[in-house]
Amino acid sequence: MEWDSSIEFAPVILMFKDPDRVFCVRTAKEAANALIKEFPTDDGEEFLLAIKLCLDVIEGRADPEQLRAAIIRVADEAGVTAIAVLNRRHSSHIRGAARGMSLGSWPGRRG
Repeated sequence: MEWDSSIEFAPVILMFKDPDRVFCVRTAKEAANALIKEFPTDDGEEFLLAIKLCLDVIEGRADPEQLRAAIIRVADEAGVTAIAVLNRRHSSHIRGAARGMSLGSWPGRRG
């Protein structure tokens, strides 16, 4: 079985209640990592569907955009803010900005 964990979708930025927990998710591997390690709940219907879709995308059985939509739904289910980036030409800027950045240092954020 050949796995492809590098297929990208338009980024989804996840902002948790702790301002130091901001993650940019754009691959099935990143999605699985965020779901398993960061989400406050692991038993909701949308959570379980998103976990399944991570594996399905990696194995080539589902479209990455299905997973992206599931990430947005599971964030809503768990009370996590999800910011969906709609225009891929801005995604490289978002990737660099969101990786390891706290909400307090987000560009344009005051104080």
